[in-house]
Amino acid sequence: MPCTNQALPNGEGIDLVFLRDWKNLGDLLYLQSIRSGRIDENSSIAVSYRAMLSVNAQRLADFVVHTGVEFDVVAMAPSSRDDAVPYHECIMNRLCATDISERFSKSKSTQSGSSGSSQQDVVDAITYMAEGDEGVFRNLLIVDDSFASGKTIAAMLYHLRKAGLNNCSITVAVPALLRQ
Repeated sequence: MPCTNQALPNGEGIDLVFLRDWKNLGDLLYLQSIRSGRIDENSSIAVSYRAMLSVNAQRLADFVVHTGVEFDVVAMAPSSRDDAVPYHECIMNRLCATDISERFSKSKSTQSGSSGSSQQDVVDAITYMAEGDEGVFRNLLIVDDSFASGKTIAAMLYHLRKAGLNNCSITVAVPALLRQ
């Protein structure tokens, strides 16, 4: 199971579970290429990605379960696209955890993986509706479609910490790790 520790832009450390890294993306290159506008939905890589989507979602869910962590809360990163949804749904089908994804929203289009967006831009683009239970979260899993800069995850954690999150282990699950 590919798993690594990563530092976020704010210096916070997370555990990252992923299917493939930059050197071995294969059809998961679709996730990077579609955001940058460099690929057509009818291209062979897009067709291959969609053909393998359910298999890849199941594999990522297997990796998450095999971490041995009993996640009590799960959040899907807010996005203008729905690429993380199949992975999130497959993982939620395997876990007994509270889903707080609907508490997050993205108010404006910000490409968090791009060098043109600052960490503050990403924090400002994401909103969070606190419910007062954040202080009791112990093992948080964040699901996204890819991990590049870590700005989205750092922004989500900023809002959760502001709402009372503390003493909580953070794991991020993505199909594609877009940096080495």
